[in-house]
Amino acid sequence: MSANTRTNCFYNLSTEERLNYFEHESEAQVNRMFLVFHGYMIGPLAILAIIFSVIFIVTTFRAIRLRRVSRKHYVLLLNRAIGDLLAGLTATISAIVAIFFSDFNRDIAFLFESFFFAAFWSALVSYTSLSVLKLYAVWQPLSYRNTFTFDKCIYIIVTSWIAFVVISGMTMGVTALVRVQWMSEWSGCKAETCLRLMYRSRNTFTCFVYFFTIVVFLITVGLLKKAERNAMFDARRESRSSQGGRMGRTRFPLWKLALNVSTFAILQAPHVVWSLYLLSSNQCHFQIYYAESMGTLAFVRASIMLRIILDPIVSFITDYQVRKLFLDWIGVPRTWFCYSSRIHASSTISTDSESNKRKSTQPSMVE
Repeated sequence: MSANTRTNCFYNLSTEERLNYFEHESEAQVNRMFLVFHGYMIGPLAILAIIFSVIFIVTTFRAIRLRRVSRKHYVLLLNRAIGDLLAGLTATISAIVAIFFSDFNRDIAFLFESFFFAAFWSALVSYTSLSVLKLYAVWQPLSYRNTFTFDKCIYIIVTSWIAFVVISGMTMGVTALVRVQWMSEWSGCKAETCLRLMYRSRNTFTCFVYFFTIVVFLITVGLLKKAERNAMFDARRESRSSQGGRMGRTRFPLWKLALNVSTFAILQAPHVVWSLYLLSSNQCHFQIYYAESMGTLAFVRASIMLRIILDPIVSFITDYQVRKLFLDWIGVPRTWFCYSSRIHASSTISTDSESNKRKSTQPSMVE
């Protein structure tokens, strides 16, 4: 453990815990764990995550500025990518430290963990907000455009990052109360008391917002399906749907959000499982099995890195406008994707034609 860490966890170890500590928790074993898992394994994934995040940020920003996409929806995806970029930079710095510095400072590892949380935070804020946008469009289609404006989406993003700064500040503050010697002596905080309480609170919050994001999305899907089956909108809703609902379908349809939420739910699941495991473990587990715990955390980070890499790829594959701007940006001749453009245009015309036919026989739907 760090020389500045205050804990009583090592005073009453069982025989099994004592043997494990001397076999696997030596400084050499811990440094090797950081080198292999947080250095060699996470490093390449983090670099790829940075590259894909930067490409997505630049392309999406151009698409929003040129109004090629739904600004309200894509500014939230842009917010997710910014959090992903911060997490990628944090993981890269952590990997560099693990590879080039043989004596990895554990206090720095906790500091990196605080900033790495940005990826999860920005993703959950973005996907929850997108699901709420879709949900409100079904619940109150007449007031949807006036209630959820582009400026209000910006306010949501700014507020979420202020909350992130507060959470990170509290995390680092409590960590300092435990790991800085004079602050530990002044506060009386120990790793198994103050630090554990802080991480239990954050892990509980992590699990709650993860399931909340998924539940909100599932409720949105259920209401949309119910509205499609019933088709009971009145004439005013039909008029509003013809103006706004079709734009929602063609510019950011529900199935695109479903793909994003699916990657979030699957690849963030190890993070949530790990948080649940820590909530159920005893107060000294992380301290006694530090190397094993940090090794497991490396695999949790790897799954998040895969999600960060996969999200832009999914967006480029499924979104024609984003893909077109990206190909323009890197200088790919337009003739290479003119065929895709014709297919996209044909598909859009066909969709609008079918939509007009349905509206002639039944009211339309807002998504």
